[in-house]
Amino acid sequence: MAVTDAIMDYSNNGHYSTADKAADVLAVWEANKDNALNLRFDHAWSGDTTLSPGAPLSGWDDGMWKVLPLPLCAHDSSYPLPECTVAHTMIRDIKKVFNLPNLGTDEEWADTYTDWAGTNFQNGESVGFHHISKNIASHPMALSKPSMVSENTADIDSSGGLGYPGHGPSAGTGNNIKCGLVIGLQGENLDVGVGRGMSVTVRPNDANITTYNNHYKALRDANTPAADYTDPPAAGAEYVVEGNLLLINYENQWRGTTMNTDTDKIYLCITWSNHTYAQIKTIMDAAIA
Repeated sequence: MAVTDAIMDYSNNGHYSTADKAADVLAVWEANKDNALNLRFDHAWSGDTTLSPGAPLSGWDDGMWKVLPLPLCAHDSSYPLPECTVAHTMIRDIKKVFNLPNLGTDEEWADTYTDWAGTNFQNGESVGFHHISKNIASHPMALSKPSMVSENTADIDSSGGLGYPGHGPSAGTGNNIKCGLVIGLQGENLDVGVGRGMSVTVRPNDANITTYNNHYKALRDANTPAADYTDPPAAGAEYVVEGNLLLINYENQWRGTTMNTDTDKIYLCITWSNHTYAQIKTIMDAAIA
């Protein structure tokens, strides 16, 4: 399979730039981060995600991964545009440019957004901030498959959660998060002076959940410290893609290319459990053709 089966960079095509809004969107996170929900992302590396997560390993402590769904961000009554905040505006603008699902009306994006977005969530779409602590011990390859979904993988309920690979809408029913459009806001330094670029490593040919789980089960059974966790052996080619607006296929192995030690990583994301990566990519490519 090709690298474009796993990831696409839409930040350098001249159709949309996040530069003019990135700092203000990050301020929305800062103003609302106390509403963020803890996520047990480390459960992906437990070796058996059909079970409830056990105690987190040191270095993957509770709270090192967080999600802040946009419906939990307070409506900024002083904001002059129809949307609740500038973060909502960025998402809406991106949806317009790329003709993505749930474009919405002015009224739906304003103070009724919570109810409307909640409906979207139940239908397989979630929108919000993702946060990764600078103190995590390691971040091995992730892989989202229906067998990874467990009702107890995250401290998030089904009405307000934000889908992360293996966690999200209809947890326990096999509706895994299939793909995500990820916007870098903080923590990676490809854009000099801005720090909102991302570097993601993907493996388009690595989608076998049994092989994946067996690798992590062996590490867990050996009482391996979180800092020493490794990626599963690659079955095919591995690629690195850089950009600040990336569409990522969560149904093959992927991870951030580098670990951060100086600042937390913060992203704004749209994720889908009702659309595959190929379906969203087709929509986006047609919109900018």
